[in-house]
Amino acid sequence: MPAISVTTLYGHDNRIPLVQIEVPNGKAQLTVEEAEDLARNIVHGCEASLTDAFLIEFFQRAEWRLEDHIVWGIIREFREWREARIAKPPQEEAHIT
Repeated sequence: MPAISVTTLYGHDNRIPLVQIEVPNGKAQLTVEEAEDLARNIVHGCEASLTDAFLIEFFQRAEWRLEDHIVWGIIREFREWREARIAKPPQEEAHIT
């Protein structure tokens, strides 16, 4: 795995706190807000990857024995559903008292 490092910076001239991310081929300097957004995206990506893995393995188990093309069709539909839900979350359900 390539080395990735994260350091903090403070702009002496502009007085803005920054986060610097370095990878072998370059680096990026992000505002705190951009770094927080990136961190959320990484966490969401990790969660999505684990969910995808679970679904694939679940549908390939002996009880289901679904063929790969069927499993990948389900995964594709689930990913589209997940992306649409992230882009436009459902309205909060009305609570009846």
